[in-house]
Amino acid sequence: MQHHNLPVRQVEGRKIYDAVRNSLDKLNTIGNGPDEMSGTRAELIYLQQIRTAQLLQNIPEVVEYEYLRGAVGNCSALFTIGLNHIKDIFRHIENEGISIESPGGIKSDRLVANLNLLQKGYGVTIIIPRTLADDHKLLRLTKIDRILLDHHRPSSAFIKQTRAPRQPLFVDNNE
Repeated sequence: MQHHNLPVRQVEGRKIYDAVRNSLDKLNTIGNGPDEMSGTRAELIYLQQIRTAQLLQNIPEVVEYEYLRGAVGNCSALFTIGLNHIKDIFRHIENEGISIESPGGIKSDRLVANLNLLQKGYGVTIIIPRTLADDHKLLRLTKIDRILLDHHRPSSAFIKQTRAPRQPLFVDNNE
């Protein structure tokens, strides 16, 4: 049996993680009023979008740090995340940037940024395991079914890949 040493590193920031968790707690403890429920749900969706964007933005820095300190031999990484975030990741890659509107009731400016992942030449492949891709109810719940339909691909073969392969951090002309 072959073994691979895979260093693991947390990419998510604690502050956004806690904000999402607090919003989920609030959703579980609020009354049944439609306005209260709607506002808390909108806040949670917004925080999840911010969380996903921050994760994407942090990947190059984390990978390059691990590469420069010698923990990994190249600038490749495997990033795992829940299905619920894929629609936002796909949107950011398709738009080649991040644009998130804050919902009413949340005092925050619109978040607009270039996608570090693409600017630094990282390739991105989204792979959904067959067992999840064949679960049509799950794909509808996570809104991934719309992405599949828009790109005319069968669910079991869904792969989205960016144009640019990962470029080296530096070139040693002495080699």
